[in-house]
Amino acid sequence: MLKNWLQKAEIFNLDDSHWLPWMIGRKIVRGPHSSRSLSKAKLAIIGIDPGASAEVRKKFYNLAWDFDHSKIVDLGDLRKSNSEFLIPILRELAAGSIVPLIIGHSREQFRAQYQSFQSVKSKVSVAMLDQRIRLKAEKSRVADGYSLNPAVHNRRQKLYHLSHLGSQRHLNDPKLYTLFDQKGYEYVRLGNLRKSTQAAEPILRDADLLGVDLSALQLSAAPAQTDASTAGLSVEEAATLCRYAGLSDKLQSFGIFGFERKASEEAVSQTADTAAQLIWYFCDGFANRYRDFPVTHKGLVEYLVDHPSYSNLTFWRSRKSGRWWVQSPAFKYKGEERHRLIACSQADYDAASRGQLPERLIAAFGRS
Repeated sequence: MLKNWLQKAEIFNLDDSHWLPWMIGRKIVRGPHSSRSLSKAKLAIIGIDPGASAEVRKKFYNLAWDFDHSKIVDLGDLRKSNSEFLIPILRELAAGSIVPLIIGHSREQFRAQYQSFQSVKSKVSVAMLDQRIRLKAEKSRVADGYSLNPAVHNRRQKLYHLSHLGSQRHLNDPKLYTLFDQKGYEYVRLGNLRKSTQAAEPILRDADLLGVDLSALQLSAAPAQTDASTAGLSVEEAATLCRYAGLSDKLQSFGIFGFERKASEEAVSQTADTAAQLIWYFCDGFANRYRDFPVTHKGLVEYLVDHPSYSNLTFWRSRKSGRWWVQSPAFKYKGEERHRLIACSQADYDAASRGQLPERLIAAFGRS
């Protein structure tokens, strides 16, 4: 089926002599495949816009291969660059537990990333890294320019949770932050995110999918953005967040959007280099996954806290990774098991032990 939706990428025409033995170009599996031939694949690259994805591939294929335990395939480009055409192939990959790495142009394609995953999982936790919250504060199913609208304002939506990272206050409707607070969604504005990227790790660990809009980065880091702003994350900060996402055993879909392919040659080259680095660090995180929760509960150490508001509050710590989760109180929980353990930090456990509880966890208990 995949061949019906995909076409060869330009880079597939090059032979291995174009790359050194240690480069990704020598190791990655290239070309459209049948579902059967993807049986051992872990990650699959898909280009939506051939022009943007070609530039990113040139940079990515020249980076070091350090993923020996993760079979990565490059499926090529979509035959049609529209959201509806993307949904069937993403649905097929999700059903086969293959994580798609999407190289997009239009941020509307993030909607396809969400909707395809939604058709496989009954409740979806979405994370977005962007300078703008692309959502109307009032109810509206219109998606044009507001890629999060169908997820939030559709009555039949299966959204479990929404997390937004990197928004700039002066670029967003203040009512959106009120809406997030009312719904128990999470947001970390740019200033707080830059103070501590580590604080965003539990948020990304709780997500099923992540969409990265290049406008979240500083203009100097990604000059070929479709919605440029001088403020934003550095390449190093964004790469750290992408690695956190890769490390999460729960996260099963990753996409990069907002590439302005019609910019100057120098701007396109520099932005492609940045996008390739973000993909590389996601792959690096994926290759080093600890395979603890939700893969298995084995190796989790239980800690009980007699909290004044939640008696016998249960925290878990992984022996493998040292990461922490808190269990949603049983009398409140009615959702899927994979959402019952909420990613948190040791600082959250320490606060609970003192009779306190961060607002983030209180809100998480409320949506269970």
